[in-house]
Amino acid sequence: MDMGPGSAARLRCAARIRAERAAVGEEISARLHFAAGAQLLNSSFANLPFALKEAGEPYLDIHPADAAARGIADGDRVRIYNQRGAFAVKARVCDRVRQGVVAALSVWWKKLSPDGRNANEVTSQALADMGGAATFYDCLVEIERAGAG
Repeated sequence: MDMGPGSAARLRCAARIRAERAAVGEEISARLHFAAGAQLLNSSFANLPFALKEAGEPYLDIHPADAAARGIADGDRVRIYNQRGAFAVKARVCDRVRQGVVAALSVWWKKLSPDGRNANEVTSQALADMGGAATFYDCLVEIERAGAG
């Protein structure tokens, strides 16, 4: 069945997602997306006091239903993890993200993070099948209250 232009690429992408889910196991249940911090301009200003003051601290946006299922409240420190690694940030329980999706800043410098880690800890080093681009803007993770596990 032809699904139009790019259909082979979409099928390869869907196969990659199924393979990633199978590799990490059923305990991984959220798709992490990364957002650039407006105050940090893709990390260009991440070491400047005025930008850090405006940015506050690293956070994870999580849907209220996902937060409730994990016993996470707004402002809790949470651990985001998968088989590659982990990092910890403050939870922002909100409806800015869909259920099953969480979003974190992608540009917070490790040395400025509370635990010395950032979103790079959980991202893949694999290259996309189309154009050999990075795949780091999308990965599977689990979230728990920091210190819970």
